[in-house]
Amino acid sequence: AATPEPDFSEGVGADGGFAVPPEWRSEIMALVSPEDSLLSMTDQMPVSGNSITFPIDETTSHQSTGGILAYWDSEAAAMTASKPSLKDLTVKTSRLTAMVPVTEELMEDASAMGAYVQRKAGEKMNFKVTDAIINGTGSGQPLGIINAPCLVSVAKETSQAASTVRGPNLVKMVSRMPAESYSRAVWLINQDVYPFLLAAGIAVVDAAGTTAQGVGPIWAAPNGLSQTPYGTILGRPIVVTEACPTVGSVGDIILADMSKYLSVVKTGGIRSDVSMHFYFDQNISAFRFVMRMNGQPWLSAPIARKSGANTLS
Repeated sequence: AATPEPDFSEGVGADGGFAVPPEWRSEIMALVSPEDSLLSMTDQMPVSGNSITFPIDETTSHQSTGGILAYWDSEAAAMTASKPSLKDLTVKTSRLTAMVPVTEELMEDASAMGAYVQRKAGEKMNFKVTDAIINGTGSGQPLGIINAPCLVSVAKETSQAASTVRGPNLVKMVSRMPAESYSRAVWLINQDVYPFLLAAGIAVVDAAGTTAQGVGPIWAAPNGLSQTPYGTILGRPIVVTEACPTVGSVGDIILADMSKYLSVVKTGGIRSDVSMHFYFDQNISAFRFVMRMNGQPWLSAPIARKSGANTLS
């Protein structure tokens, strides 16, 4: 039989005891989807099978070609016909798992490991989902924001030092987001970005635009820790996550409307099982957690403007 690695046993001082409490499944699911997780911010779609197909329309209201169009015409003139422009989006679920082998001796002699394993399994799976939503490759896991074809990146200023964040960077990011999304947007940042935010600002000049009048702040201090513990940037809350890369890398700070990210989650969320058969000859039971989900941004490409060369996303 295969030797489990790693496992929890009484023979190692750092290990502990484990017993499965009756509320195992519901507690794990609560940990995987806490209120501040990125998964809970997305456009979630439960599925009973292994995939789901959506008809989607990516045309905009200001497009002059493609999709349903409107025209000005005169009385009694023949109207110009147009038709919808739809395409299919199929998303198949991928599998996220955690497996914990535990000796029968530990199960019999101690119960303190129960809460520990639940908490750690939930934390690990929660971060895996969050990391995939930001960095996922789309192969066997969700497609992350950074790797999505609809990503819009804002370059640093001409005279700006590398691996820094300045006020103009943030203002330009806002200008690249569709106006209707800004009221729902959040700033996702690596913790290394935070010190730059406290000093970030934009130059305030006189009416002629020539004489500096001071610096206007970008970051605002928290107003109610339960809602925005890290404050806000230009009125939108900050979410600090280790899933964002450090300063100087694409994705160190992201402005995102997470309701525009589709997540497909298998109905029932986490499935938890326990079996003594896999390691039967070693007197070890295996606890298994399985979650099937996938995700990707709704947009397949940046949005073209009616007026202006800069795309939006």
